[in-house]
Amino acid sequence: MASLTEPDSSSSSTTTTTTTSSTSKSKTTYPTTIAGKIAFATNLRTQGKELYVAKKYSKAARLYAQIPSWVSPFAKDNTGQPNQAEAMTEMMGGDAGPAATQSEQIEAKDLLRIAHQNRAMCYVKLKKPDKALASCSKALPFVEESSADGWKIHRAQAESYIMRKDIDNAKAAIDNVLRLQGGTDKRTTMLLNHVDKMQAAYEKKERKKYAGMFN
Repeated sequence: MASLTEPDSSSSSTTTTTTTSSTSKSKTTYPTTIAGKIAFATNLRTQGKELYVAKKYSKAARLYAQIPSWVSPFAKDNTGQPNQAEAMTEMMGGDAGPAATQSEQIEAKDLLRIAHQNRAMCYVKLKKPDKALASCSKALPFVEESSADGWKIHRAQAESYIMRKDIDNAKAAIDNVLRLQGGTDKRTTMLLNHVDKMQAAYEKKERKKYAGMFN
């Protein structure tokens, strides 16, 4: 599979470390502002990309799994519905705190999509189709038709369905890739050819089975 294509992050430092002379122990302080949390999540994405490129897929998946906890309170899906954190706060009559700006909401939404999408790609590499499909399902509500690489979610779905020998769903996922990406991705072409061969083998097996019933 093609490597992840994510821009490098130039975010500022997101954690601070203080050291006391008496104990010589370091204490990490995590960000509390919306901007700080988004920057922290962006840094996790960058580290995840580096691990993916280094083929350390399990470690990359674990880093991507941390991103939603930092940005999900500020991201709405494509229906505009509040996420679980917002809904719970409203139900309890609490104060959700400062609202994210529109640009912060957009950035948080994109980070959330990328986190689930890239985690799915890690699971594909690890040959764990069920976990990959679960991550794809979490990513899809945050995919815009105009997303430059949103089609990769559908490709991860196709590869997962192929591993499960689910021909129909694999074809449907590949159709979505072709619709969104345009059909120039070589990996997708390989997947389509593989599915066609799976379909031909299945049909041959079925013909042989039914032919034997009338011998």
